Amino acid sequence: MAVQLKFAIDDQSSIAQLELRSDGKTVAKFKLSDELLEDFQQQISDLRSKSANSTIPKDIKPQDIKSILVHPKWRATLGQGKLDGHLIFSVRHPGYGWLSYALPPDEKQTLGAFCKSDLGLKPEA
Repeated sequence: MAVQLKFAIDDQSSIAQLELRSDGKTVAKFKLSDELLEDFQQQISDLRSKSANSTIPKDIKPQDIKSILVHPKWRATLGQGKLDGHLIFSVRHPGYGWLSYALPPDEKQTLGAFCKSDLGLKPEA
């Protein structure tokens, strides 16, 4: 049994549609509101993060980059409570929405040093 999922945007309503096919025949069609689509994306993302195949390489090779967002909207704030000392770095992806990362103090310092060196500033002693 060959099962396929097909995603499309309905031309009339601009609503996302999901079609489930088995052996070349449509088994079910679903229209997904923006809210349901976002929830579906989150569930798929959660599954992938728990997958045994989700190993994280140490370096990103150019051929591994699928797409690049140029000049994305971003925000940075300081963490509070359990995340005190962390940098909360959020980037707005047009399809996934806000993706937020909590960078611990050592990574925050590494990022700051990189930004300073890129600007030609010398690190503080």
